[in-house]
Amino acid sequence: MLGLWANGALNVLRSIPREVWLIAAAVLALWLWGNHREASGRAEERAEWIAKLEQAEAEAKARAERAARAADEQERERAAEFEAEQESLREIIDEAESTGANPLDSLVRLW
Repeated sequence: MLGLWANGALNVLRSIPREVWLIAAAVLALWLWGNHREASGRAEERAEWIAKLEQAEAEAKARAERAARAADEQERERAAEFEAEQESLREIIDEAESTGANPLDSLVRLW
């Protein structure tokens, strides 16, 4: 029974003209070639995206480092200003105490 079915299938396939088989083979080859080109294009595109991401990460890291350095410099400047202000206030208080005046009166006159 299986032999009859296989024999019938072979007869049907043999009845298809050679040109149809050639066209089917050409279509299959073109489809496989296009699939390969698309897959390689995706790989190239992915590599480009990865390169762009790595570059963006490097730029972000450099910007973060610059921002941290700028923030540190600003903090040092603020700390220096604060110390200078504290020193001037200490001098005013010490001068007021040495003359016997009330230090708060001296500070109030400052503002």
